[in-house]
Amino acid sequence: MQNAFEVLSDADTREVYDAQMREKRAVERIAFDMFVEEMDFDEAEGEYVKKCRCGEQFKIAEDELVAADGGIEVSCSGCSLKAIIRDG
Repeated sequence: MQNAFEVLSDADTREVYDAQMREKRAVERIAFDMFVEEMDFDEAEGEYVKKCRCGEQFKIAEDELVAADGGIEVSCSGCSLKAIIRDG
């Protein structure tokens, strides 16, 4: 309890703590790490889609994926989960 008070009562240590917590929460929300080949391609929209466990979808336009170097983080359209999409 004393350690928590010391960390949170000082602006500098609180800033470091907040940054660490934001990073931890962001990592915890990564639901999928997948290759684009695992997604369906919607030709009408020109985008790759993958259903999320909430029932909505992760979507990424074909041109966005081509421009991405390595993986790209995509948010679900219906919840706070994220996916990392990699071009095979």
